[in-house]
Amino acid sequence: MNSVQVLTKVVAGVAFFASTLAVTALPSVAENPAHVRQLLETKSCANCDLSGADLSDLDLAGANLQGANLNGAKLWRTDLTAANLSRASAIEARMHAAKLAQANLQQADLTLVGLVLADLRSANLQDANLLGANLEGAQLAGANLNNARQTMAGLLRWQQASHGNMDVPMDVAGINLRDANLHNASLSRASLEGADLAGANLTNADLRFAKLHGANVANARLENARLQGTILATQKESTALLIHSAP
Repeated sequence: MNSVQVLTKVVAGVAFFASTLAVTALPSVAENPAHVRQLLETKSCANCDLSGADLSDLDLAGANLQGANLNGAKLWRTDLTAANLSRASAIEARMHAAKLAQANLQQADLTLVGLVLADLRSANLQDANLLGANLEGAQLAGANLNNARQTMAGLLRWQQASHGNMDVPMDVAGINLRDANLHNASLSRASLEGADLAGANLTNADLRFAKLHGANVANARLENARLQGTILATQKESTALLIHSAP
């Protein structure tokens, strides 16, 4: 199976799963109102239940949301600059155009999260789970994605808790980084299998030992990228990357 077929299968799996969740979601999945009030009043709500909450357009810069449950939450255009979201669970959260520059998202579960056009410059996403995440057009210059991964564990737990016994397609994968700005970003040892990096800016990026099996790198900018030990699907893809990377 070539990389185009892999990517097509990946995108189809993510789209199918996301649409299935939208249809089968249960109304019982909702935030704790007391926790929402606490967040709004103090900007500190570690380990809070904010699942499904609508927190769009709020100023939560510097907020402490360490370990918080943000599954299914709406954070459209929310200002989370320098916020602490380490170990938070944001499965299928909608964070399009959110401001997350310098935010701490280390070990956060961002499965199926929507971060289209989000500002993640210099954000820490080390060890974050990005299974099926959509970061199309996101600003990730200087971001740390070392050891970013794609795992099913959190998704399966959430699916079981909120959606009963619904089947989860096991081919859900692939991070959408199309046209994202990853200039100077660190992606060492990141799991990017099946990722869509078409048109992405990876100049000066650190991709050492990253896993790019089946990734789409068409028209990606890779000038001066560090590619030692990068894992690719075919020799042809390896050659294409090397041609555009540092001599």
